[in-house]
Amino acid sequence: MEELLETLPGPMKLDSSIVVIGILFLVLLVILNKLIYQPLTAVLEERKRRIDEGDHARRSSMKTVEDSLATYQSRLVEARKSAQLKRAKILKESEMVREEMLSSAREQAFALVQAAVTEIDSQVNQAKESLKAESESISKQIVASLLARVNA
Repeated sequence: MEELLETLPGPMKLDSSIVVIGILFLVLLVILNKLIYQPLTAVLEERKRRIDEGDHARRSSMKTVEDSLATYQSRLVEARKSAQLKRAKILKESEMVREEMLSSAREQAFALVQAAVTEIDSQVNQAKESLKAESESISKQIVASLLARVNA
């Protein structure tokens, strides 16, 4: 095997420089691990933690928003139902008031018509009596006039 190693070209020959390079590599690995890899890993882990916290906060906020929206929707439905009931009640009350007013107006109109009919009947009767009296007076005058002509 040593013969094989001896036949290798210059840079590939195994000698003490390989051990030094290995030690330098390990020292550099330890230094870089302490100075770059561990801080970089810590920063990445902190970033991941913040992202996870942000995602958790987002989910929590979405849940709160959904709950608030559901509460708002249920309140809106209740308010609409309440408004419809109040509207129906007001319409019913106004219809009752309208019917009462119409009934009162009908009664007043009927009373006015009855009063007018009574007054007209009274006036007709007075006119009949007046005409009857006038006709009797005229007939007496005619009779007197005829008798005066007959006697004359």
